Amino acid sequence: MLFQAHCRGYLLRREKFKKLQAVKLLQAHTRGMLARQAVTRLKREIHLSAREKAAQEVERRRQQEAILQKKREASSLSDSISDQEMVDNIFGFLPSMVGGQEGNAPAGFEDLEEKRAVLQEVDLDELPIEAPPEEELDERELEEYSFSKFAAMYFQGSATHTHIRNRLRHPLLYHEDESDALASLAVWWVILRFMGDIPEPRVYVKEQQGPVESEIPQNQGQRQGRRLSTLAGLEQKLLKRKKHSKPGAGTLKKIPAIPEEREVPVRSKEEDVFIGEGPLLDKPMSALEKLHFIVGNAILRPDIRDEIYSQICKQLSENGSRNSYYRGWILLSICLGIFPPTERFSKFLNNFIRIGPVGYAPYCVERLRRTTANGVRCEPPSWLELQATKTKKPMTVSVTLMDGRNLSVPLDSASTAAEVCQSLAKKINLHDIFGFSIYIALYEKVWSLGGGKDHILDAISQCEQVVKGQGGQEQHAPWRLYFRKEIFVPWHDCRLDMVSTDLIYRQIIRGLKFGEYTCEKDDDVVQLAAKHYYIQYKTNNLEENSRRVVQDCITNTQLEAKSESKWIQMVSAAHSKGPFIQAKIDPGIVKCELVDFARNTWHLLFSRFFEVSKFAGPPLPKNKFIIVINWKGISFIDEKEKRLLDLSYPEVTGISTSSAAKAYGQSVSLSTLRGEDYVLTSANTVDITDLILNFLKGLKERSQYAVALQDIGKQDDATFLSCKKGDLIVLLKDKDFATDRGWVKGQNDRTNQIGAIATDSVFILPTLEKPSEEVLNLITLSPEQRKSIAQNLQKETAAAEPRIAPYSLKEYSYEHFRYSLENGWQLMWMCCGLFTPSPVLMKHTQRFLESRRREPLAADCLQRLQVALRMGARKLPPHQVEVDAIQQMSTQIFHKVHFPNDTEEIFEVGSSTRIRDLCQSIAMHLKLISAEGFSLFLKTPDKVLSLNDGDFFFDSLRQITDWTKKAKRVKDNTPGTVNYVVFFMRKLWFNVLPGRDLQADIIFHYPQELPKYLRGYHKCAKEDVITLAGLVFKIKFNSDKSYFVTIPKILKDLVPVDHLKLMSTEEWKKNIIASYNKYAGKTVDEAKLSFLKIIHRWPTFGCAFFEVKQTSEPTFPDIVMIAISKQGVTLIHPKTKDVLANYPFNRIANWCSGSTYFHMTIGSLVKGNKILCETSLGYKMDDLLTSYVNLYLNAVNKQRNSRFPV
Repeated sequence: MLFQAHCRGYLLRREKFKKLQAVKLLQAHTRGMLARQAVTRLKREIHLSAREKAAQEVERRRQQEAILQKKREASSLSDSISDQEMVDNIFGFLPSMVGGQEGNAPAGFEDLEEKRAVLQEVDLDELPIEAPPEEELDERELEEYSFSKFAAMYFQGSATHTHIRNRLRHPLLYHEDESDALASLAVWWVILRFMGDIPEPRVYVKEQQGPVESEIPQNQGQRQGRRLSTLAGLEQKLLKRKKHSKPGAGTLKKIPAIPEEREVPVRSKEEDVFIGEGPLLDKPMSALEKLHFIVGNAILRPDIRDEIYSQICKQLSENGSRNSYYRGWILLSICLGIFPPTERFSKFLNNFIRIGPVGYAPYCVERLRRTTANGVRCEPPSWLELQATKTKKPMTVSVTLMDGRNLSVPLDSASTAAEVCQSLAKKINLHDIFGFSIYIALYEKVWSLGGGKDHILDAISQCEQVVKGQGGQEQHAPWRLYFRKEIFVPWHDCRLDMVSTDLIYRQIIRGLKFGEYTCEKDDDVVQLAAKHYYIQYKTNNLEENSRRVVQDCITNTQLEAKSESKWIQMVSAAHSKGPFIQAKIDPGIVKCELVDFARNTWHLLFSRFFEVSKFAGPPLPKNKFIIVINWKGISFIDEKEKRLLDLSYPEVTGISTSSAAKAYGQSVSLSTLRGEDYVLTSANTVDITDLILNFLKGLKERSQYAVALQDIGKQDDATFLSCKKGDLIVLLKDKDFATDRGWVKGQNDRTNQIGAIATDSVFILPTLEKPSEEVLNLITLSPEQRKSIAQNLQKETAAAEPRIAPYSLKEYSYEHFRYSLENGWQLMWMCCGLFTPSPVLMKHTQRFLESRRREPLAADCLQRLQVALRMGARKLPPHQVEVDAIQQMSTQIFHKVHFPNDTEEIFEVGSSTRIRDLCQSIAMHLKLISAEGFSLFLKTPDKVLSLNDGDFFFDSLRQITDWTKKAKRVKDNTPGTVNYVVFFMRKLWFNVLPGRDLQADIIFHYPQELPKYLRGYHKCAKEDVITLAGLVFKIKFNSDKSYFVTIPKILKDLVPVDHLKLMSTEEWKKNIIASYNKYAGKTVDEAKLSFLKIIHRWPTFGCAFFEVKQTSEPTFPDIVMIAISKQGVTLIHPKTKDVLANYPFNRIANWCSGSTYFHMTIGSLVKGNKILCETSLGYKMDDLLTSYVNLYLNAVNKQRNSRFPV
């Protein structure tokens, strides 16, 4: 019993323990399951919360937009101007009808104008292109890319995404380049003004002062150094093609020389800096100028495109002004057609414009899609597209075909030449489209736009700028568009597309008539005319038909050489005897024969031309030339059509384009069978490479010729071909052998054996004709052998030229590197005078120069280095005068200095010469008592500026002339060349006592004071005026009394302008003669001294006078005269010459100046009186006042130092 009890207890305890363990395990799994469910639920709730928040954000924005929309609608009810009227006002600068394709057609195309009534319309709803399918952007996905989110992520500082009317202290986005940041600030101000958020300035004075103008000229093409010929390809001359270099060569389409399109030097980054919102605030701008400024910055500066879009979007967000809102959307729609945003901002911008106004959202979305697909434009918008933006309708242009048809083609801002060609081909059912191009004509010039990615409206914009440069109205530019055949493929077959053949045939007949295509022999012209006769009239041999054919094919020059009846007789006879008459050949076949004749005879005229520069490779007569690509091969020719090199396609072994763009442009490398490698640089390297590769690939696919690359012995199996290295293999078509399988079937041209051969064992030649023996031999050579041949060719070329250098290695090396060595020493000479090396490098530089005593410039370099150590480093790069001097190996630089008495002297100026040093030299040369008070002045066409005594002479010249060049280039769109003159004159009039320094009185004091006296700036008595008039007459004519009769005519040169009416001319003459007689015994110099002694008594002697408009003192007249002298600043009544106020220097607390104002504070800065003046000479007043104050301060410091020496 006890044992059973213990057993039962044990079993119950064990059962309980098992159940307890099972419960614990179950609880653990249950807790894990519950925890996982909780985590899943929390994740779902977080995801739902994010979506709800996003939905709430979208809803909030929609509500805000709805509120703003209600406000705009409410304001529109009270505003009588409708939306369309507002748009019309914004585009008020546009005429009611924008021209283009007006005026007379270019010479040679007039006959096509007569047929312009035959205009085949294209449905405007159809785009000119079939855009590739794009991925549709998910609306929900775009909702996450809100502009406010972008602003929070990328905007700098405290900038928000909402509309403001204030200036930006820094750009919205970060820019590494400081010039981009400054340009962004300038664009911001122009955007505010375009949208009407800030008013236009009312006053603008042309003489702006500042380092750089913040302006981009309207003709962006000229700013980048681009011409229409650069944009569109080389000019196609269609007239006066009479001379040929050799039979069948045709005439080259030469580079255009458009005088109105000036080449502008490429600007450095420093030159392109925009100074925030500087001078733009002072200059009113039209709506078109603002558009060109904003778009021009985006074209030239890719890194600020997102910045510009962000600024526009910011001003459109929560903008309560209806006028500003619509102006902003117009600006945005224009920009979307010119340049795309970066990938970073693309989705944000897409989302922003999708929720825009109903009239603009879909329009802007489509423009953004097209611009993103076709890339940025190169020119500002043309008048044609501005008119289209105004109406939000497609543009239509008329393109003329060579058969006289005019097709109306719709365009948008992003349309390219390839798209227009595709549209025309689809319309006329043209299948063989390769080689057809769009041409644009202006006046007597025609350019090819090709059939690639060039934008049509860029060329139209360039034409408008050319017309504007000639003084015409750009909206009426008489441009034309033509569709022509430009180039043939080597495997062209006229029978494959008769539509293409007919267009080419029409082009050839027109070219014969207008001299574009010419024949050496009259018989060739007659045969072509006979074929044209048959194509048009078949066997109808009537005199009237013959006359029409002669009028169609024979040029006026040929008709003058031979009578029309003679040509009719010749053509009629050739037509009746033609083989096509007897065999009754289909006119289509004859048309093909005519096109083939033109293709073979005038292959140079059916070519593409590219301007290139040779960067590396075998020597050629010229390093800048034109590469000509046509179906026969590749040619290098100069501008006079002289052939420099001819290559057939079998001779080309490789062509590639550099992947990285360099400062000189991208390069293309062309390798030949002779081991020559030409590295060419051009703006069209991609086009050159694509065209040549396309021809090489197509020729290899169609070629029937190959060359064996190795010996293949006779095989037991007759299926395989045996050959020797260099054997020509004629390829045979066989379905069992395909190149993609690694085998081809061919016939050995040497043994006539037929068999299969591996593609790895042969080189398929890119040719349709049997290659020459030379090509076959070159193919089998090794690279080393080709290199040897290239070297031998160079030696032969050198031997054929006149001997210009000795052949010894030492002498050859010297001659070869002499030019580089000279340039290196010239550069060393220049650098030694501009700056010094670091102390670590200094001793090595000195040792180097000391060890090169035989070099002509070594001693001068060492001396200049010591002077630079003593005088300090220059602040700016060398002036052009310094560069020109050392390039002529002249170490002495002389500069001309002019004086007020119309004389001039030459003085030596060094790189380390400061202004004060030159002033001392001039004073010593002229034997002046002292140089104090004298200064150098630089006179440009616009201003006369005083040079700072402490600056280096050439630094001052460089700073002022560079600024003037930039201002002139921005203002006039002309190359920045500035004429300047250096003057030496008295600037500060203190310690000036007539007679104390006779040289200064004669050379400076009299000629400087006489103009001020004659302008009526001094208050003087009538007796003094008569006396001074006699002295002036004495000085001008000395003892020659014959000039008495001229006194009435030259009275204004003798008497102040405000005293002329005091007496009649006869009374003045009488009194002046009497005064002259009193001083008849004096010399001219004595008369000058007497003149100075009289005016020296006046309180205004030595003053500098400025007429200004004051706006601060109501008791003073609006126009007052300010006189600055050693006593201080004096305000003078301009008519009575009474002193209105006098302010000594110790009462002047502060002053400042700008391009249009001069302000001065009298008394203390807190309770002072302000004198506000409007003047364009504020810079002169500021400089003169500063100079006088510094003079007194220096005098006080000298006196203090003498009393209390350190």
